[in-house]
Amino acid sequence: MTAKGGTHAVEIAITCPKCQGEGSFKTWDCIDTDKNPELRERLLHDPMLFFYFCPKCFSRIRIDAPCLYIDRGREFMVWLVPDTNMEMNLGELRDFFGAGDYENYCCRMVRSWGEWREKIIELESSYDDRLYEFIKYGAFHLLKEEEKKQFYLPAYHVEYAEDNEKNDELALIFMKNDEDKSTYSYPISKNMLEISNDIFQPLMERIPELSGKGAFQRYDYDWAQMVIDHLLSAAMGASGNDKDSLKKIIVLWFQGLGKEIFGADIEPHKD
Repeated sequence: MTAKGGTHAVEIAITCPKCQGEGSFKTWDCIDTDKNPELRERLLHDPMLFFYFCPKCFSRIRIDAPCLYIDRGREFMVWLVPDTNMEMNLGELRDFFGAGDYENYCCRMVRSWGEWREKIIELESSYDDRLYEFIKYGAFHLLKEEEKKQFYLPAYHVEYAEDNEKNDELALIFMKNDEDKSTYSYPISKNMLEISNDIFQPLMERIPELSGKGAFQRYDYDWAQMVIDHLLSAAMGASGNDKDSLKKIIVLWFQGLGKEIFGADIEPHKD
């Protein structure tokens, strides 16, 4: 870790796994959008940004290297950490980036370029990025089992709804497991975001570990599933009015999601 104070470029030695040819790849271990806004555009729109092309055999090699993305204006950071055995914390951030007050920053960790890009898009909106993860999980959960098998879950993501890329106009993108990789876009309405915020924000605020500030956490589809499953279990374990009210809230949320996203009355079902 060497970056101090802003965007920092690095050069990585590469040995092509196909022809064993040696080369180097120039990339970054930190991108500071205040100092280099053009790198934000490249990160969001150039899927080849982190690929090395061997000059000898022309193989394309994906470079999985850590990189910290910081947006000082919006006070968020997203750390791309491809190694699943690595975790990041504020101590490592200060070692890497220098002294500073980052306690109020939204800090996120991701494992892939696609997840990195998606998380930045979510964090640039005026809503809590975790609401999009709840909606993403909830919408997929509403599909019937035979429908779920038709879609490629790793490619399921949040994206701009239109080409004008408005921060608060996002959509769910489904990709089919067919030869053409057909995609389907379902806009996420403001109404659904507001309803989700009313339900989940108070719950997250009660748990200090879910503050989302000052600690690098991975908030994704699997995390949202874990939280909602926990709420459903809590509803089943509760008694009296608490059980009925919590279960009713969750069921109504799923029903609202079906109407807002798919324009249909869909009852939530058990996996």
